[in-house]
Amino acid sequence: MRATIPISTLLCGSLLCFNTIADTPSFVAGDDSLATKLCVSAVTDNLKATKSQIKRLYRDISAQSQVQTHLAIQNISCNDATLVEFTAQYDANDTFRYLNNKARSKYRIDDVDIIDLTHASDRASDRGVTIVVTAN
Repeated sequence: MRATIPISTLLCGSLLCFNTIADTPSFVAGDDSLATKLCVSAVTDNLKATKSQIKRLYRDISAQSQVQTHLAIQNISCNDATLVEFTAQYDANDTFRYLNNKARSKYRIDDVDIIDLTHASDRASDRGVTIVVTAN
């Protein structure tokens, strides 16, 4: 027996998906630096590009990816936030988990559920906007 899905269900599902995409801010690089490219890769949850950018930034200092990642977490800030904070702020879950697991305790975000109501309202205003990303 063949199952059929009503067209109204498909349309409704498509609209929900579209609304989710429209509510997500887009990110553009404010300059052409490798550090800014790293920030954009990280916040857009592109783990492969994030690892590649980290390697490009620190390949002359160390060949070990663990050392390179520690250096990036310690030295790169994106829009005045650490890499870990920046990825957490915009729900870039894959890159957040990777960076947070590699981060030393000083830079790590532990599993604490604190809701900052002023931050939550700021996030609501980010929907559908373009955020310019720069590394400091």
